[in-house]
Amino acid sequence: MFPAIRPGDVLVVERAGANQVAVGDVVVMQNEGGLVDHRVISVQASALGKRIVTKGDAVAQPDRPADESEVLGKVASVVRRGRIMKLEAATGTGQRWVAKGFCRFYPVVCWLARLRHKLQHRRERILSCQP
Repeated sequence: MFPAIRPGDVLVVERAGANQVAVGDVVVMQNEGGLVDHRVISVQASALGKRIVTKGDAVAQPDRPADESEVLGKVASVVRRGRIMKLEAATGTGQRWVAKGFCRFYPVVCWLARLRHKLQHRRERILSCQP
């Protein structure tokens, strides 16, 4: 769930059934390997009840649809470095825009940094040659 939930973060989870879960919520579910926290991308009605489809923020493919009995609760807040943050604050749209902008312009920033370094080096060489 990086970057919303980072290694070392503590999740505060409130009990929630499938009826209380909406698209965009981060839920904690029982999985074959243990507990998983992923974002809900759809809630589907089936003959056996609701099925929840989740996906990790850093994963390309969605998880298999989960039964409502597998949902243990939804993440209410994240404790990061001793500070309690609402999950919206940890994953706010501002952070997404910064991340998207950073990924898009990272090559340009690297190029500008290299150019700056070259120009500084040339300037130092020129200044060292003057009497």
